[in-house]
Amino acid sequence: MVVLMVAMSFVFTNSLTRGADFSSIPLPDDLQIVPPDDSCPQEIKALSGKWGGEWYSPVAGIRPLPVVLVVEKVDGSKAQIIYAWVESSKNDKNWQRYNADVELRGKKVILSFRSDITGRKFEFYLKKLETLEGEATYNSPRGQIKNTITMKRFQ
Repeated sequence: MVVLMVAMSFVFTNSLTRGADFSSIPLPDDLQIVPPDDSCPQEIKALSGKWGGEWYSPVAGIRPLPVVLVVEKVDGSKAQIIYAWVESSKNDKNWQRYNADVELRGKKVILSFRSDITGRKFEFYLKKLETLEGEATYNSPRGQIKNTITMKRFQ
């Protein structure tokens, strides 16, 4: 059953990401993507840019939530990012800027940060040059919840 849920999550998220329009998600006016330094490993350089996807939670049963992740600057073990989501009445703005950690484990690149708003821990894994896989984990009365996402690079 777990394999089926993961497979359904992957197929469902991928099909939505291909047709989603992320240009409607508000981003800050001062957004600036700085090209990575030549001394950065190629795998880490590949994080730079705009990524879009939709969160899916097979446990919570919520509808997909479109989000944008912008890696504005990356240098070695740190990155400056913007995390943005569709409009919500809960917040004045629909984005946050974070300092994220970047880790190279073998050839696997991991970008991680914790939300100031929800306390959720986000981890994104560079799967291919054009694909980020991610998960967000948090504790709830039902135990630990893990949401998944597949993100594609876009302009």
